[in-house]
Amino acid sequence: MEAPDEELLLFSWNAWGEACLKDLLGDFSFGLWDAHEQALFYLRDFAGARPFFYAQGPGVFCFSNTLEVFRNVSEISAELDDCFIRDFLLEGSSSDPARTVWREVRRLPAGHRLKFSRGKLEVRRFLQLPVEEPLHLTRPEEYLERYRELLDVAVADRLPAGKVSLYLSGALDSAKVCIMASQVGRTSCEGRGCGAHGARSAAPRRALAGRCHPRIHGPRRACRSHGHGIGEAN
Repeated sequence: MEAPDEELLLFSWNAWGEACLKDLLGDFSFGLWDAHEQALFYLRDFAGARPFFYAQGPGVFCFSNTLEVFRNVSEISAELDDCFIRDFLLEGSSSDPARTVWREVRRLPAGHRLKFSRGKLEVRRFLQLPVEEPLHLTRPEEYLERYRELLDVAVADRLPAGKVSLYLSGALDSAKVCIMASQVGRTSCEGRGCGAHGARSAAPRRALAGRCHPRIHGPRRACRSHGHGIGEAN
């Protein structure tokens, strides 16, 4: 099924509502307006690779993937968050994933969804890591084989069709993903090395890209999408 990413997400939402969230894999962050519920929804995947910030002031609700835009909204206070600054200076990051440097601007934590309707704001987690039983195999080699099987599936699920590229860090992780992705066979890819100081290598390496694309799986359709868009669900 060929369609823009935003359209695939809206089709899924129209068909299953919030139930479609459990079938989204990969990195994503998207917002949509649900006309039936008269509500704005915004969601971040479990890894939280794509940021989302929001703030509610007198008569306004603002959201963005960058913090700078809130400085232009007069209804949102520019007062700093002392707790965030304390944690940042002592630890390098805040212990509260919802805090930002500004007291009235909040960050949507990874794996959470935000619902804003009729002036009311609700944030809740929609995704939990499953607690599974320990895996017991008979031979040590079987653990490595099982790991390779899972990594193969994870890489294949997140590969788009077409040309992709990846910067190689010089470590083992990115090189391994490149090799496995190139074996999938449905992409044309090229990787570029990155030195210790962020410099590109002179010669590009033939490899594959690991740009993550969530896939939507359901009983009635299977389609691929990745998104960062705003749309309307009827």
